[in-house]
Amino acid sequence: MSTASKHSGRAFTLLELLVVMAIIALLAALLLPALSRAKQRAGATTCSNNLRQLSLAFVLYCEAHNDTFPAPGSRSVYGPQPEDWIWWHPGRDVTQSAIVPYMSRFNAKLFRCPQDLGAGSPALDYPYSYSLNSLDLEDDINPGMSSIITQDRKLYAFKTAQVKNPSGKIMLVDEDRNTIDDSRWAPGYENLISARHNRRGVVALADGHIQLVLPKFGLEEANTRPTL
Repeated sequence: MSTASKHSGRAFTLLELLVVMAIIALLAALLLPALSRAKQRAGATTCSNNLRQLSLAFVLYCEAHNDTFPAPGSRSVYGPQPEDWIWWHPGRDVTQSAIVPYMSRFNAKLFRCPQDLGAGSPALDYPYSYSLNSLDLEDDINPGMSSIITQDRKLYAFKTAQVKNPSGKIMLVDEDRNTIDDSRWAPGYENLISARHNRRGVVALADGHIQLVLPKFGLEEANTRPTL
C-alpha cells in the first residue's frame, strides 16, 4: 500500500468533522443547563450555611446580653453605634462587629452570598449581602427586631421574648442588591428579599432555622413584624 493510501485512510472527512462538532454542540447544550443548576444549588447552599452561622452568632449574642438583640447598623438614622451587629461604615473594622466574638471563626465571606455579584466591592456603600430586620420606632416603642439606639445614645432594647411565633418571623435577610444600602432591613422602606437562588432568597427566622422563600414573603407583615 502506498504512503498516500495510508494517509487517506486515517484522515477525517469534512462530513465526519461536522458530525463530531454537532455531537459536541449537542452535549454542551445538554450539560450547560445542568451545570448552571448545580451552580445555583451550590450558591444557595453556601448562602444558607452563611446565614445559619450568623443566626447562631445572634443567638449567642442575645444570651450574653440579657436576651437583647444588637443594633441594626443603620446608615444614618440610628447609626453607627458600637452595638451594631456588623461594622460596615467607612473607617470601621468589620472584625469589631458586635456578633464577631460569637462566631466560631471569623471570615468576612460569611457576610456575603456567593451569587451576590456586588458583594465585596469597596465601591459599594454596603459591600455585604445580609441585613437585619429592623422596624422604626413608633411613639417611643420599638417593634423590633433589632435594638434601637438613637444618636444621643438612648436605648430602645428589643428582647428575644418579645418575638411572637419566632419560627415565622424574619430575622436576617439575603437582600436584593437593588435595595440593600446598609445592614438594616426595613420592610416599610420597600427593602426586598433577593431572588438570586432560582427566583428565591434565603432568610434566617428568629428561631434560628433557615428557609428559601420567594421575595413576596418579605412583603407580608405577618412575617416581618416580630410582635404580631
